[in-house]
Amino acid sequence: MTNDEALKMLKARGFKVGQRENFGGIMRIWISDADTKVPVTVGRELSDLAEGKISLRDIGLRRVTEGPGSSSQS
Repeated sequence: MTNDEALKMLKARGFKVGQRENFGGIMRIWISDADTKVPVTVGRELSDLAEGKISLRDIGLRRVTEGPGSSSQS
């Protein structure tokens, strides 16, 4: 699945898609729903979210546990 396909799927499910930002060399896109706003890593993490394999809340918890300067590319 391409990033564009994933973003279309998320929009169709009611998610809001924000701007791409560089987080220490990792490209992420801000994705939000009614309760949560999280920077989602483009690629596999974005596809997994679109396919329902992971929740936005789970990604938010991942960001908290990564800490500053992390280069995790889930």
